[in-house]
Amino acid sequence: VFDRRYYTYVKAVEKSQNFTRAAEQLYISQPALSRFIKRVENELGIVLFDRDAMPTKLTEQGIIYLSYMEKFLAMEKEM
Repeated sequence: VFDRRYYTYVKAVEKSQNFTRAAEQLYISQPALSRFIKRVENELGIVLFDRDAMPTKLTEQGIIYLSYMEKFLAMEKEM
């Protein structure tokens, strides 16, 4: 089942480059956002974000994941 939150939450962190700011923009707590992203990473078996980087950045795998999600959403909209 496709969950649009996967894209929305990952994109928010990518755009703000910070989990706390992204959580504020999404109106959820930072721990809840971190748990959600960790769950997505566990489901996919990849690491989406380099949490040691300042600011927070997508990993190479995260860039690819986000690219595919954007293509999927574009195809869905086109249908």
